[in-house]
Amino acid sequence: MTATGPAQSTKRRSLRYALYGPSGLRAGWRALGFFILLFAAVESQLGYILKVEHHVFGEGETPGGVLFEKVLLLGCTLILTLIVGVFEHRSLADYGLPLKKILGKDFWAGALWGFGILTANIGLMVLSRAYSFGTIALTASGIRKQAFLWAAAYLAVGIAEEFAFRGYLQYTLTWGMGFWRASVVTSILFGLIHLDVQAPWQAIANIAALALFVCMALRRTGSLWFPIGSHMAFDWGDAFFYSADRTQVHGHLFNASLHGSAWFSGGVAGPEGNIFNLFLVAAGMLLLSRIYPQVKYPVVVAETHPS
Repeated sequence: MTATGPAQSTKRRSLRYALYGPSGLRAGWRALGFFILLFAAVESQLGYILKVEHHVFGEGETPGGVLFEKVLLLGCTLILTLIVGVFEHRSLADYGLPLKKILGKDFWAGALWGFGILTANIGLMVLSRAYSFGTIALTASGIRKQAFLWAAAYLAVGIAEEFAFRGYLQYTLTWGMGFWRASVVTSILFGLIHLDVQAPWQAIANIAALALFVCMALRRTGSLWFPIGSHMAFDWGDAFFYSADRTQVHGHLFNASLHGSAWFSGGVAGPEGNIFNLFLVAAGMLLLSRIYPQVKYPVVVAETHPS
């Protein structure tokens, strides 16, 4: 036997150990593969998607344009999740999306929490003179129409983004490293994808903090419907109801304006970028843990290393 024989055998064992655990391909590799495939599917067609969106719905943020984008993201995520679910013998419910609970009590509870956190933030902004409502920008019929359209658009945002980051990814990473470590990873990723809208670092940190809040909600309620409701209501309130989103949003309720230091106003990011958001999210997580004391997320046994 040559001297290289034992070395090659050891190298193969090391490679196999790095790739495979007691349950097959390690969770980290499965999650990475899922994320790369999903990102590639969306990013490869992003230019064409935006071109079609702007041609059909016009420039800027419109309910139809947002709905168009997020339905495509949701479609890609669903297809990919269903495919890997076949190989892993798991359903959408296992990955946090039980269809029997669609728009049920957890969803509406989450909507109240999301809108409540945002409202508290706006209240602090008003007190610090960082926000003013201005005049109403719509007619009575326009308010009803735009409120409904933006609700539909941000429902699509909530379902698509929560399922993309806290569905298969959260479940699989939890299997490999435990729930909270997985939550930190998915929350950081969720914050970083918003770099494409040139949000300041404060907003990226705040978005990641909000993601941690919905991770706790997922852990305590057992499904994504509370996070989806929270996500939808926060975004709906930010862009439509309080009109604090600084992007070119069409059909907002108020001609609102932001003033003063970006620490209080959030600058171009609005409430998502101010200092109040971090404290409110921390308080929200503490309160949520008291109101929902029981862990209901499916128990996932992390991969163990052989002794």
